[in-house]
Amino acid sequence: MEITIITSALGVWFMLYVTYLYVNFGWLHSISASYYILQKQKKGRLFSLFCLGLGVGIISLISFMPDNTQGFFFFSGAGALFVGAAVEYKKKLTEVVHYVGAGVLILFAFIGLALQGLGVLTLAFLLTSLVAFAIEKKNIIMKIELLAFLWIIIGLYIL
Repeated sequence: MEITIITSALGVWFMLYVTYLYVNFGWLHSISASYYILQKQKKGRLFSLFCLGLGVGIISLISFMPDNTQGFFFFSGAGALFVGAAVEYKKKLTEVVHYVGAGVLILFAFIGLALQGLGVLTLAFLLTSLVAFAIEKKNIIMKIELLAFLWIIIGLYIL
């Protein structure tokens, strides 16, 4: 029951932020690009707050996970926290931290799901990403980020 509540909260948190971005700015290059757009309006901290919510939400799931997957979800959540801390990915100092954090966030969540028998979701993510890329390459990073989160949330609901 608690995992469903936390998963629902993560889904709502993510969709609220992404919907806010889409309604106000349209399709962006990536979700992270929202930091720079929001910073022009003195609202850049919204992106960090978004990442904080994702990170804490994912980390709060680990007590419901089998022992062999807890570390993967911990590092997935930590990846989100690193992305939120290293928001200025265009600067040399924070670029690596930002991109590694983003990669760890997605990769480790999929590994954690795969270790629980949901490896097919990784395949679904890869296939839908290829389809999205084949249809239109514009803003593909954001679309792939959306697909990744969609498949991760589906996996968390299945658990």
